[in-house]
Amino acid sequence: MEDERRTRPVNLEEVHRKMEQFLSHISRSGGAGSRFSACLWEPPIDVYETDDDLVVLCELPGIDRDRVELIAEGQTLTIRGERRRATTGSERRYHRIEVCFGGFERMIDLPADVDAASARAAYRDGFLHVAFRKVRADRSPRTIIVTEE
Repeated sequence: MEDERRTRPVNLEEVHRKMEQFLSHISRSGGAGSRFSACLWEPPIDVYETDDDLVVLCELPGIDRDRVELIAEGQTLTIRGERRRATTGSERRYHRIEVCFGGFERMIDLPADVDAASARAAYRDGFLHVAFRKVRADRSPRTIIVTEE
């Protein structure tokens, strides 16, 4: 497992974006030593398989369904969206801020061959469920005939 993490390619654009997002959150929250926590808004996910499907479960509490965008490209699923801070007419004086708001993007490398055209998505109770039909690879032995050129 540890060797897999070392050999996985690093997406420098994603690292750069996350660093900018982190620094932006720190400056907005009053600094790392303040009572206001700096957080990167990245929703947690589960990825699992059933007999026929590969499923991505993403926790998105407080997000309108219309604010979520899904893109399936090759073996990658991108989930992006935005959680907006609730606004009221009264002035707020915060003592602690731990709920993260703002835009997010998760790029998930899917661990099985899937048919992107078969994707189905449902959103309920703050959870996004995205299911893909797994592609069944023909792994039966095949005889290859060698020909003369």
